[in-house]
Amino acid sequence: MAAGVKSLIVSLWSVGDLSTALMMVKLYQVLQQPVDASTALNEAQRWLLNVNKKQILAWLDKNGKFFDASLKLNLRRRLYRLHDNTKPFANPIHWAAFFAVCP
Repeated sequence: MAAGVKSLIVSLWSVGDLSTALMMVKLYQVLQQPVDASTALNEAQRWLLNVNKKQILAWLDKNGKFFDASLKLNLRRRLYRLHDNTKPFANPIHWAAFFAVCP
């Protein structure tokens, strides 16, 4: 904050790379709108909580340029056997650790 940043997104505990990557890309997409960091984070967290397998795969097809091949492969392997309506990141361990620090 002393360096002049407007806000920080921090984590209370270690969160998996896959869920963090998805949520952070979504966060930056939301930040393209005129919203503050805490609002964008909240929207990204709610998205990760509620998104199902089918929606994730469609979103990944549209936003795949933000992920390297190994992360995309890892995600597809993780989702492979799940039903289309399963919400793989609904558990708070994937999204609840993050909070915004705004002056």
